[in-house]
Amino acid sequence: MSITRKFNAVVVTGTYQKEEETKNSYMNVGVVLENEHGHLDLKLDAYPLPNKNGEVWIKLFPVKDSE
Repeated sequence: MSITRKFNAVVVTGTYQKEEETKNSYMNVGVVLENEHGHLDLKLDAYPLPNKNGEVWIKLFPVKDSE
């Protein structure tokens, strides 16, 4: 059975200032895996809390070759 890590699942946890620019802080909450049939699965290692509107937004960033 072949499984490949495709994306890191992250959430924005806040913001910070760097050189007078506002940047987002991120926390890794899981990973998206692809099986031998091309199906994608989301595995969460942490359950993100909803924002003030009751929504949970998870961003997917491609896994780099070095990971």
